[in-house]
Amino acid sequence: MLNPQWGNDKVYTPDCLAKFIVNYFKPQGKILEPCCWNWVFLKYMKADWCEIDKWKDFFNCDKTYDWIITNPPFSQIRKFLQHCYKLKTKNIVFLCPTNHIIWLKARLTDMFNSRYSIKEIILIDTPNEFPQSGFQWSINYIKLNYHWDIKLTNFKE
Repeated sequence: MLNPQWGNDKVYTPDCLAKFIVNYFKPQGKILEPCCWNWVFLKYMKADWCEIDKWKDFFNCDKTYDWIITNPPFSQIRKFLQHCYKLKTKNIVFLCPTNHIIWLKARLTDMFNSRYSIKEIILIDTPNEFPQSGFQWSINYIKLNYHWDIKLTNFKE
């Protein structure tokens, strides 16, 4: 396993977690796994794939997908989300620390401005294979044109 503390943020998804995610969401239609380092999600779903180490860069992708399901590199989560939004992906599922999705103003602003909302967050225990950082891990489901009851405003005196 590679560890972000050593300068590489590829953290491989455990097989049982990939299986759970695919079985839980049951993605249908056109699906993409944009960073399939260890191919684990592709064992459980038929999907297109990208992998920078295999010379298929997600950021060169210009197709629209019904689903994007991945465990993105932590240092590029915002960039990955922005590209998913640009592609008008209907359903986005990211396995990552929760704070990378909901506690950062810029990421919430990107989401709202692109007409996306969080549909579901599934909290999980940090897998043993992952860096033990103290952050809460989750499976984050973001949906295009989904209305939630949270209003994003800026407080100003």
